[in-house]
Amino acid sequence: TYRNPLEVAKSMNKRDGNDIFPVSRGLTLWLQYTRAALENVKGLCTVYTSASKVFAEPVGELERIREDMVNVCGVELKRDPISVEK
Repeated sequence: TYRNPLEVAKSMNKRDGNDIFPVSRGLTLWLQYTRAALENVKGLCTVYTSASKVFAEPVGELERIREDMVNVCGVELKRDPISVEK
């Protein structure tokens, strides 16, 4: 799951102030951590989503992630997932 880089940078700036965390530093850190994460999953089956999708439609997005893990990555479920009461 990734978060919009500008949202991350602005959040750190608001939390710590411009002297400690200017937006440019937050963007740089986001890029460094994202590159490192992508490097560490090379060769693995991955399913990507964004925080905004998870927050906007949590049940639907989690179902999509589950389907991709099963159908794309070949993950075998040991039991059926618990259904969410609506």
